[in-house]
Amino acid sequence: MPRLASRQITRLLGLALTAACLVYFSIEARKVLSGTHLSWTDSRVLDGLPIAAGLYLAAYAVLATAWHCLLRSLDVDPGLRSSAGIYLAAQIAKYIPGNVGQHIGRIYLSTARGLPGTKVVMAMLFEILLGLVVAALLSLPLAPMMLRYVRAASFSWTSLAVVAAGLAAIACLAAYALHRKRLLVPLRNHLRDALREARGSGGAKFLAGATALIVVGTILAGLALVALASPSVAVMTVPSIIAGVALFCASWILGFLAPGAPAGLGIREAILLGGLTPAIGGTLALEVTILFRGLSVAADLVAWLVGAMLLRRTAKG
Repeated sequence: MPRLASRQITRLLGLALTAACLVYFSIEARKVLSGTHLSWTDSRVLDGLPIAAGLYLAAYAVLATAWHCLLRSLDVDPGLRSSAGIYLAAQIAKYIPGNVGQHIGRIYLSTARGLPGTKVVMAMLFEILLGLVVAALLSLPLAPMMLRYVRAASFSWTSLAVVAAGLAAIACLAAYALHRKRLLVPLRNHLRDALREARGSGGAKFLAGATALIVVGTILAGLALVALASPSVAVMTVPSIIAGVALFCASWILGFLAPGAPAGLGIREAILLGGLTPAIGGTLALEVTILFRGLSVAADLVAWLVGAMLLRRTAKG
């Protein structure tokens, strides 16, 4: 199979998954709206927006610092202001179809400022792996609820098997494309060298610090979702807060892994709507889901502006 064909098939499968989730979200939203209508003027969800916005922006600040620590673990020190500026300014590129624009943008901004490209890529791989592991662990409390939901749902295990097969096909095609480009062996060698350097006496503390910061940043982003939903709940309990963070993490993982879905569009909404509806009802779940997407887009715009200002200041300095 030619390289171009494998990339196109991978992208098409990812776009198909995104389209399917958007269709699902649209169908569920229509069911909700068939018996009522959204009224943002008196929506209880808006009461939690200020706190949610503060938590989400705080998560960005923490994760930008984690990115700086990952660079330091590989003996790359552009300065906190510069590395944070690169991280924040590149976030807006996640809305470019393909779901890789933010990473390409970070590489471009980093190398344009003289940072070693190989180490930048390795730091991003560390970040991705740590982010996925942290999100997966934080989403574990959702497993019993998801199992009950699957058992009670109208779809069959055959449909789930088809979805799983589709995701496996995407992963296999991506691995095949890397193999065809002869990137697997160099990538493995660079990753092994980077791990050896990061585990050294100088890099270990920064790697540990980055891991802790990724945990904190992920929890803060999840708490932003909880803050939006909290005015709709009579009493917020610790289990419900944990479940909200877990739901955010599950939606982030699947949205991140789907190729072609810009910023997880459609996939995250489908998961959030399905997970929130049993807890707060269909109408409020739809309001929270829509507002959370709006909040994330607004936060990305703020991050881009702050990142651009930081990079301008470092360039002048």
